[in-house]
Amino acid sequence: MFFPEGRVRVFLHGRPVDMRKSFTGLIALTQQALAQDPLSGHLFVFVNRRGDYLKILYWDRSGFCLWCKRLERGRFISASSVIGADARIRSSMSPVCGCC
Repeated sequence: MFFPEGRVRVFLHGRPVDMRKSFTGLIALTQQALAQDPLSGHLFVFVNRRGDYLKILYWDRSGFCLWCKRLERGRFISASSVIGADARIRSSMSPVCGCC
């Protein structure tokens, strides 16, 4: 992932998400449920009910990007941890997705 200079925030949607959603559906969740501007350059993280699939939506100056990962074993985060969390994560994404 390319991260522009400056401070990038990571927002975790606080409820499990139907992973059939793509750009349009996740942009709507970013605006409505998280009350954030999807064009901000921040990362918006969505996890499914089982916690083994996540999508990260972000804007990279020329268009939206959608990063997806499904685990064959284990979970990124338990569903009970996600429900009602609506947390803003200020740390690196490394512990969550191992992508950095």
